[in-house]
Amino acid sequence: MDTKNRAKWDLTRFWKTLSYFEIIPLISSLQRLFTKGDRPSVKLKQDITMNKILVLGATGGLGKRVVRLLTENNYGVRCLVRDGQKAQKLLPEGVEIIEGDITLPQTLTPKLIENISAVISCIGTRVEPVEGDTPNREKYYQGIKFYLPKVVDTPEQVEYLGMKNITQLAKKYLRPGEKVIFDFTHPTEELKAAWGAVDDVVMGGVSESSLRLANQKAIFSGNVSTANNGGFASVRSRNFDPPLDLSGYQGIQLQVNGDGKRYKFIIRCEGKWDGLGYCYSFNTFSNGPTTIRIPFKELIPVFRAKTVPEAGNFEASR
Repeated sequence: MDTKNRAKWDLTRFWKTLSYFEIIPLISSLQRLFTKGDRPSVKLKQDITMNKILVLGATGGLGKRVVRLLTENNYGVRCLVRDGQKAQKLLPEGVEIIEGDITLPQTLTPKLIENISAVISCIGTRVEPVEGDTPNREKYYQGIKFYLPKVVDTPEQVEYLGMKNITQLAKKYLRPGEKVIFDFTHPTEELKAAWGAVDDVVMGGVSESSLRLANQKAIFSGNVSTANNGGFASVRSRNFDPPLDLSGYQGIQLQVNGDGKRYKFIIRCEGKWDGLGYCYSFNTFSNGPTTIRIPFKELIPVFRAKTVPEAGNFEASR
């Protein structure tokens, strides 16, 4: 391309990219000093569960507190309750309610466990005053006057047989070998701070892209231009500290809604900005969901668009 016809290079955007990903150590240190730690942390909770969480005993004293904390932290919550109408009055909006009884296996259907990644049990043997209580258990919760108690359900029936029923159902449908790394259906400031655009502006190009979190998904969009010998647009996560340890897994699975174009997935096992990356290219369907399975053993080591066979296999522990 003739120098006169070159597109104007956006130096400001180039500088913002370097700054956002903390590529220049001195500048990064000054940023942290002057912002006084106001920038959101980019530590990824490696034990976080991103799918819905099933809560047992959700309408009890402990259960209601657990459900409230989960919803306040943007977790999807499903509750198993005996009385659905009562639960709707006691639990926050947006909580999924399923009627059933852990002591009755026939009421525990596969729907209860569908898309569940964790189960929290708040159940306990029900106790009430000998002379009975109101439907809302007002005597039990008032905490002032003492009422002679009686056990309504036996511990064996609820805490042993009931939990056995739940465990047997969960074993059939839960997949302990899976772990959610990023869940864009539950956006947080931490998740938003983790991602930024890396376009060909870093090498003089003018392509531009962005990633925004909306409608319970991450939306990648932008324009690709071959001006100034460029031609790529991408988004990348900032480095995590500590790095993710995926040594117990065989690969990565992506859930995407595509546009019919071909994309490239890049994962790294070193902290360098301009270091070795392991790549996997995949096609998408136009305006339709696609599940992309990426085995670690099929990743190709690449450095600056050139394959590096001698680099060896991807190191999943880093």
